[in-house]
Amino acid sequence: MTPFEVSSLAISALQLTLAVGGFWIVYRTLRILINQTELLRHSVDVTSSASVGARQLEVDEIFLDRPALRKYFFDGVSVERGHPDYEAAVAAAQLLANYFDTYFLQRGKYG
Repeated sequence: MTPFEVSSLAISALQLTLAVGGFWIVYRTLRILINQTELLRHSVDVTSSASVGARQLEVDEIFLDRPALRKYFFDGVSVERGHPDYEAAVAAAQLLANYFDTYFLQRGKYG
C-alpha cells in the first residue's frame, strides 16, 4: 500500500467514526427532546386538572359560605331582581358558568 492509500484509508475511517458519532449525538438529542416533551405534556395535564379543581373548590366555597344560595341552583327556586340574594346568586351563576366553560374547553384535550 502506498502512503497515499494508507492516509486515504485513515481519513475514511475517521469520517466513518465521525458520522457514527454524529448520528449517536442526534439520536441522544432526539431522545432528550422526546422526554422533555413528555414531561411538558404531563405538566400541562397536571396544571389543567389543578385549574379545574381550583374552580370547583371556588364554587364549593360559595355554597359553604352562603348555603341559602343552593336552593337557586339545586332546588329550582327562582330569584327575582331586587331580592337580597339576587346579586350573590348572579355572581355564583357566573362562577359556575366559568367553571363549566373551563371544564368543557379542557375536557378531552389532556390526560
